[in-house]
Amino acid sequence: MLLKVKCMAKTAMHLTSANCGVVRKEKNMSLLKAAKMMLGYMAWANKITITSVARLPDSELYKDRNSHFGNIVSTLNHIYVVEDVFKAHLTGEKHGYTHRNTDKCPTINELSSNQEKMDRWYMDYISNLDEKALEEIISFEYIGGGKGDLSIYEIILHLVNHAANHRGHVSEMMYKTHFKLQTHDLTVYLRDVHKYV
Repeated sequence: MLLKVKCMAKTAMHLTSANCGVVRKEKNMSLLKAAKMMLGYMAWANKITITSVARLPDSELYKDRNSHFGNIVSTLNHIYVVEDVFKAHLTGEKHGYTHRNTDKCPTINELSSNQEKMDRWYMDYISNLDEKALEEIISFEYIGGGKGDLSIYEIILHLVNHAANHRGHVSEMMYKTHFKLQTHDLTVYLRDVHKYV
C-alpha cells in the first residue's frame, strides 16, 4: 500500500508544509526480524570497515591518534572484545576480561579473522532464537563494576549501536589519512545487501 506523506520544510523565514513524496508502508517488522537485520548490518559494516583499513600501512594502522584506544586497530579490537564479553554473558560463561580491550593489540589479519568468526557466531545465535526468547533477561557484571540486567534484544541493540559508534571513531581517524573508508551506513546495507538476504 502506498501512503502519501507530508513533512515540514523549514525555510529561512518560516515553516511551510511540503509534499515530500510517496513512501511505501510496510507491515510491522517483528523484533526477531529486526534483530536479525541489525546483526546482519553489524557483521557487514564490521567486515567492510576492517577490509578498508587493512589497505593502510602499519605506520597508519598503529599510529597513536590521541584517542581513547590509541590507534585504528585497537579501536576496532575494542568492538570485538565487547562482542566477546556479551557472547559470554549470553552463554553463561566467564569471559576473563578485566578491561574493555586486550593488553596486546592484534595484527589487522588476526582482528579480521576474529571479528568475522564473532559476527558469524551472533548470526548463528540469533537464527536459533524465537520471538519470545528475545525478551529473556540476562544478568551479568559489567567489567567496570555494577550489575547489569538486559534482555537479549537490548543486548543486540547495544552491540549494534556500540560497534557503529566506534566505527565512526575509525572513520574520523581515516579522514586524517589519504585513504578513503568505504561507506558503511545502515541505509546502504538496506539498499544494497539486506534486500537480497
